[in-house]
Amino acid sequence: IDDFAGQLQSLVERKTTPQSPIHFVDHRPGWDKSIHLHPDNLHPSNAGMQKLADNFLAAFEATQP
Repeated sequence: IDDFAGQLQSLVERKTTPQSPIHFVDHRPGWDKSIHLHPDNLHPSNAGMQKLADNFLAAFEATQP
């Protein structure tokens, strides 16, 4: 997943423009699959969905003046 995330971040950096900015939100820091995933190890638990939402909100707020 780390290789994929690095490639995705690189793609975002190449494709972003001032007219159409793209932001990479890295959800890996602090992610604990025993807490943030359902037992199927695929879908986020309620705690995982909250963490995703918090990360997206922080990224959004960082773009606001």
